[in-house]
Amino acid sequence: MKLVGYIKDKNENSFPVPVYSNKENNYYFHTIDSSFNITHFVKADFDITSLKKLYLSKTFEISSKGALVFIGEDNYVKYDSAENAIDEILNYINDVIPIAESKQLLKETNTLKKTILSDKFIVNNFEVNINPQKEQFILTFDFPSPKKGEEIQENFSEVATKGKTSKNLQKIQFDTTTNSAYTSILEYLTRVDLNVELTLKLRANERRNKLKTLNYQFKMSKKKNRD
Repeated sequence: MKLVGYIKDKNENSFPVPVYSNKENNYYFHTIDSSFNITHFVKADFDITSLKKLYLSKTFEISSKGALVFIGEDNYVKYDSAENAIDEILNYINDVIPIAESKQLLKETNTLKKTILSDKFIVNNFEVNINPQKEQFILTFDFPSPKKGEEIQENFSEVATKGKTSKNLQKIQFDTTTNSAYTSILEYLTRVDLNVELTLKLRANERRNKLKTLNYQFKMSKKKNRD
């Protein structure tokens, strides 16, 4: 499916309904889950004269983020997949619309952003898909931690040492038993770590072999010079 337009909305500064089309030129709306991922494409029944056409070459599939369309002032239109469009829309609202008029719209847009990114991990300010469909190369500098708001239980004990108090972390619990996606990403990161470790070992062996060869050639060269 590709985004081909949206249902015309008389109101500025709003999110109109996106319209998709397939190769047979049939029109569809999307249904989305709690993270703005497409769950179904539903045959669209609407007045064709209310369709405002757009063009976006990107293909939308089930489980991908749905399209997001925003209508601003003076014929401003922003549209793309939701995760790519939302920050630009927020920037537009902050930069263009007066504060007195944008308060409610900003609240709506920030809530929408939280929904769109709710299935993402934040790793050192990088956004990593929590449930990758394909193999990806992932740079990690710290162990990925849940977003703010996830339930983490921490128990600290205070130990008195020579008049000073230190806090020791006793226990951190994060419920992953019902989060298969979290397990999936951990398994994937483990594979990446193992691959890196194996690569380093192979390179170390390669360096040792080269050094042995150079050392042998150096000794043979010295021996010939003495002869």
